[in-house]
Amino acid sequence: MALSEVVDMDHHIRDLQGVELYGYLLPDVQEARSLARLLRLRALEQLDRQDFAGAVSTISDGYRLSSLIATGETLIEQLVAIAIGSVMEDCVDRAIQTPGCPNLYWALASLPRPISKFRDSVQFEMHFLTRVFPVLADAEQVNYPEEVWRKK
Repeated sequence: MALSEVVDMDHHIRDLQGVELYGYLLPDVQEARSLARLLRLRALEQLDRQDFAGAVSTISDGYRLSSLIATGETLIEQLVAIAIGSVMEDCVDRAIQTPGCPNLYWALASLPRPISKFRDSVQFEMHFLTRVFPVLADAEQVNYPEEVWRKK
């Protein structure tokens, strides 16, 4: 994934309606969290061996994973992307503290800011209620009789 130019992480959650919207699982997002932990272990092992090129490559892969998860629409994807980025920041801190580590300024300066897009995800999730209960979208415009509202 780190070397791919195009990776489609779209779950098409925007196409879901009703209860299936909240029941939809994101197993690849959970797997990404586990993968980030493995990348952290690998980077720390490479730093212990003073394999700085390997550690920088591994940390770069972790940041790429974070940015891929951040392309998702939901808040949970944005939060996981931030968590993965935080794991990689810990690796960067360790790298900087390791004697002999090269200057990482330009590598870090090229990272996108911000990694996640909370505003879009919040707006997306604000519309969940009307997608689960579509009748609420028309509540202010339509004047149904009381028995129709009870039925709906």
